[in-house]
Amino acid sequence: RVLFRSGSLRLHHRRTQPAPPRQHPDGIPGNDDTGTMSAWAVFSMLGFYPDCPGEPFYTLTAPVFDRAEIDTPQGTLTIEKHGDGEYIRRMSLGGKPLTQYRIGHDELLRGRRLTFEF
Repeated sequence: RVLFRSGSLRLHHRRTQPAPPRQHPDGIPGNDDTGTMSAWAVFSMLGFYPDCPGEPFYTLTAPVFDRAEIDTPQGTLTIEKHGDGEYIRRMSLGGKPLTQYRIGHDELLRGRRLTFEF
């Protein structure tokens, strides 16, 4: 039997994020994925990442930055992190509470402000 705490995956995810590449010819050993892992690392450090190729959905996870802004054709998407705990206590999008860790692309852009509280 496996017991799963909702925050445990996000904590493990935070611990396994890749270290920044070095500025040497061997920057990322075995880098043969044409940037896929680098793109995933950037997304996940922002607090969300595409969870299925070709589908417009993201999985939400603990952001690394206290604040980030992304300019989109629909306006600026702002991502904020409050607190320094290990687990996400609350999330909101556009001021409304989020209860799931998966979100659609259009919903994310319409919300314009994604907030994580630890």
